[in-house]
Amino acid sequence: MKKKIKPLIIVFLIVLVFLIIFRIPDRKGPDQRVLLNNWNDLEAQYAVCKISGEVESLSLFKCKRWFETEMSLDEMIESNKEDYVTTEEKFFHFPEGPVAVFFSNDNYYYILEQGVRENYYEAGNLCAEWSVEGLESSHIKFPFPERLTFDETCNMEGYIGKKSFDRIFDEYDFEYMKDFYSRISSDLRVIDEENQIVTIKAYADAKMTSVDSGYLYEIVIDCKNHTITGPTQDGGTLTLQ
Repeated sequence: MKKKIKPLIIVFLIVLVFLIIFRIPDRKGPDQRVLLNNWNDLEAQYAVCKISGEVESLSLFKCKRWFETEMSLDEMIESNKEDYVTTEEKFFHFPEGPVAVFFSNDNYYYILEQGVRENYYEAGNLCAEWSVEGLESSHIKFPFPERLTFDETCNMEGYIGKKSFDRIFDEYDFEYMKDFYSRISSDLRVIDEENQIVTIKAYADAKMTSVDSGYLYEIVIDCKNHTITGPTQDGGTLTLQ
């Protein structure tokens, strides 16, 4: 009987050592990457965080992803501390609540926020869109503190996303904008402190076959006069205010 027990003990010890050295991953831990388009590399993707649970994509172009997890926002931030910038309120979208902001070495911002129900989150690119009728490249995007669309109706109505330009620049004054855009490479932006103007290169999805080919336009953000200027169809510019 003792002869049978001894081999069993040896086998048990071997299995125990194997489990200690080669631990089976904890399925409750972060084991899924939440991937978003990394626009600075046409084939790469950016992992904004890691979660436990499935990641469901509900959007074309993968600009946004919705997913469910029992992890808290702080726990997800912990999985990507290297790129984490801050957690703040965003004023121009629903639902209101804390938004985690990340900045990647691809010169772009990403956000992570609580969704419309418990344990439901959204991750996305943090950028605005310049949309002028007739412009060949209809998707012109540029880093911006809020996800907004700027078009001709802003001039006619004086509003963007149901909020006034004054509100935008009150919430995001020049000091905020300077800090926001200073993380971006200097070859993609110019910060004029004397006149409180930021000029940022914008990229066109439709034209982007390589990194350099996408940067066809410039957006001028005038924090002192509360205006934003961008390209028009005829090669000129349009100033919104």
